[in-house]
Amino acid sequence: MSYDDINEDFLSFSEGVEGMQNGNIDAVVISSGLPNSGVMELQTTKDIVVVEIDEDVILEMQEDYPVYFPTTVSKDVYDLEDDVTTIGVNNVLLTHKDVSDEVVYAMTKALFDNLDELKNTHNAAEDITMEEALDNLPAPLHPGAEQYFEEQGVTEED
Repeated sequence: MSYDDINEDFLSFSEGVEGMQNGNIDAVVISSGLPNSGVMELQTTKDIVVVEIDEDVILEMQEDYPVYFPTTVSKDVYDLEDDVTTIGVNNVLLTHKDVSDEVVYAMTKALFDNLDELKNTHNAAEDITMEEALDNLPAPLHPGAEQYFEEQGVTEED
């Protein structure tokens, strides 16, 4: 399947969900923490299906796109019949290279110093761990964040 096989629209999460609710869109790609409120809202009016993607396919994609990894959407998240293996991507805190090392260090430290509070505000934060924080990064690590992780004894995977 390629873009030649579909009529794609590049919409926000809410526009995608609204399009599915209205019957104007057949499928939507949503990359977010679980559960996603838009998907939960959609589920109140439509039967949803989380598309299963074979782990071998994801691992093959990882060769060209290392930010992707196999993950499981638990059947309990959206009241599905079964757990679903699909593609995962980490939520990341991004900044630009011109932000000072001191500011990025402080932001990184604040995030991890307050991780328990963050976990109390969104279920997706449950998956944030110091040990896996540098896995599957979509961009180079900022020097300020690198300093913080080095102090914690955490280094990027090779």
